[in-house]
Amino acid sequence: MSAAAAVLAAGALAGTVAVALGAAWLGGSYVVAAVVVTLVAVFAYGWPRVLSLPDPWHLTWLIFGAGAAATLAALLTGLPSPMQWMPICLGVGVLGVFGAQLLRGTGAERRLASTMAGLFGLVVATFASGWVGVVGFGPLGASALVTWVGGGAAALATVITLVLARRRLPAGGLTAAIALGAAPILASGTVLYFAQRLILQ
Repeated sequence: MSAAAAVLAAGALAGTVAVALGAAWLGGSYVVAAVVVTLVAVFAYGWPRVLSLPDPWHLTWLIFGAGAAATLAALLTGLPSPMQWMPICLGVGVLGVFGAQLLRGTGAERRLASTMAGLFGLVVATFASGWVGVVGFGPLGASALVTWVGGGAAALATVITLVLARRRLPAGGLTAAIALGAAPILASGTVLYFAQRLILQ
């Protein structure tokens, strides 16, 4: 897949994800949580492979585990503090990444790259739980429009960034497009949550 095609695919995916999250908002917290966990699974699989990291499966499971746990915690906790468990899930994931690299040994290939990729992936995956928190504001006056606007802005930012950096994109084909397209939308969940919380206060 060429860089231009990857940009188009990632942009289309980003837009689709934004629309899906906005539509899922209408179905309530459980539907949004299911969409988020699915997207986290896709991102967790694709991200280590975009970077062609050796032994990508341990990062995939760590990223997915932390993201799914944070999303489930946000779903079950609810207002007034649905995000209180997110930093804990992130912290446990960070310990897991460092522990995994220690187990790989000092001579393991690309340990630093694997560590940095794992940390970035954990931030994206755990921040995705913010989308569940956003839905919780519905009874307080928030609307699906906020989700669509926030997701649309993140999708637009994704496309602009990918267009500007298209010549530096890693060669990962469809997997790269999926991971790169989903990452900004997922990570914007927590940002949108706190922005909406400030607006409603």
